[in-house]
Amino acid sequence: MTEYTPYSGELGSDFVGAVLDMPNKEYHAMRSHYSSTNLKYMNSSSPLHFKEKFLSGAPLEELTSDAVVLGSASHSLVLTPDLFAHEFLPMPLCDGRTKEGKKIKSDTLSLAEGRKVISDSIYSKACHISESVLSDAASRKLFDGDFIPEAAFFWKCPFSGLMMRSKLDGIAGNGEYIIELKTTRSAEPSKFERDAYNMGYDLSAFHYLEGVRQSGFENCKDVYIIAVETEAPYAVQCYKASERFLASGNEKWLDAVNKLEQGLNQSIWPGYVNSEIEEYPELNPPRWAKLSEDNSVEDGE
Repeated sequence: MTEYTPYSGELGSDFVGAVLDMPNKEYHAMRSHYSSTNLKYMNSSSPLHFKEKFLSGAPLEELTSDAVVLGSASHSLVLTPDLFAHEFLPMPLCDGRTKEGKKIKSDTLSLAEGRKVISDSIYSKACHISESVLSDAASRKLFDGDFIPEAAFFWKCPFSGLMMRSKLDGIAGNGEYIIELKTTRSAEPSKFERDAYNMGYDLSAFHYLEGVRQSGFENCKDVYIIAVETEAPYAVQCYKASERFLASGNEKWLDAVNKLEQGLNQSIWPGYVNSEIEEYPELNPPRWAKLSEDNSVEDGE
């Protein structure tokens, strides 16, 4: 079984292994290894769009929506609470239109020192989410058994030869299962099942599992997802990725990896349909359109 290595600086383009304590900023800045985020974008868009977004040299857009910030803050409070104060600084509740409020805001920003300043409302929600997850019996049970948060895995894909990476929310059970924490509008099974598929959680789950196994953790066999709602009462529902869910992710993953390998090695970067395979794809009515039936009658009736 591969051992974890503490992060000590920049990793080489051919690095393989499991790394602890790698800052998110350094991890997301890597361009030598491809992540599940990269592959999900390839799967949901096209090779041409992927090339423009990730290989053109243009700076990647930082996601700063309230939902993204809330998710990041919640993850930190649940998974690495000791590091929260090093990563985030809550903005005290104040009226930014008043002189006093403007001073409070200015003073807080001056204390940030690289930390992400978050609003009081987002901080409050993140605290409620954290409390809900950590008080849920099923999710607490998952954190037992040598829980290791935010381990990063780097490996070489055995099919394409491409270098891959993943950073898990957690690995536990003495390395036997992966934990992913997801904030969501609804954790209700039928709704979350649909959202999980549409957002590519199946591809991510397979990618994480493949990375852990390729890194030497052969006993890792399951992926558990803790879904927690972002509005009161902050309901929590834990799920285990089924074989069908992982098989779906495997199919999406292989398709994305194949397209990426063709682009990098053969300079094949088609848009939505590769014209060399299908020059003129047919244009049909959308699947949801209900076509009217021909109800004409024969002459004379």
